[in-house]
Amino acid sequence: MENAINAIMIKRLGINFVENKDLANECFFGQRIKAPIHELLLSLIDIEKEFHIHLSEQKIIDGKYDTYNHVIELVREEIEEFGVI
Repeated sequence: MENAINAIMIKRLGINFVENKDLANECFFGQRIKAPIHELLLSLIDIEKEFHIHLSEQKIIDGKYDTYNHVIELVREEIEEFGVI
């Protein structure tokens, strides 16, 4: 799962979070990453398609799609809760 998410982030943000573990807890909107909003939206769509899931809009609104590690958590929770893949 993490490799697939990392591949999406490489494609969308140009960052390999597996190789750059120090960025995994950095906010996508912070000074170090400065992710464009449209690329984050596309990464969300890519992740939902890849894993056949729908991430909670409320969790996204609450700011939980803000770091690489949080994205991993959200996907893991969704897979465990609904038993997809």
